[in-house]
Amino acid sequence: GAKISNGIGVGEMGFSTASLGIKMIRICTLAFLIIFPIGVTAQERGGEIWNDEKSASASCSGNGVPRCQVIVNGSSIDVSQVTYTNLGKLGTNSSEDYEKIVTMPTEWLKSTSEVQMVKFKTHAWRNGQRYTVTESVLIKNGKFSVR
Repeated sequence: GAKISNGIGVGEMGFSTASLGIKMIRICTLAFLIIFPIGVTAQERGGEIWNDEKSASASCSGNGVPRCQVIVNGSSIDVSQVTYTNLGKLGTNSSEDYEKIVTMPTEWLKSTSEVQMVKFKTHAWRNGQRYTVTESVLIKNGKFSVR
């Protein structure tokens, strides 16, 4: 059994129950952070998102100006222009005017056999300030258009 000394329980191995409690809190916190990471989401790392049917996906990757694509029925459609459209909303669409540019798909807005609509978010840093803008991409019968 545990011995009581000054109100703190001591286990068979000589560990206080208080130190065991602190260790358990640390382990649980670490496990929680691994399972539910705080901060950067998969999308913010350029991760892939899927429509509900898992028949189409959208992703962005690359350094500098990201290359973005929507894959529908195995066909890749380049939608990288969405980054320049978003940058244009900030006053200039020249990538040289920004220190860093990150574009990512954030939401699947519509998905039918003929139409896919995906929202893309662009973060652009200029003079140390981060700006964020969004734009929707429309894929209709395999053809890309912004909004």
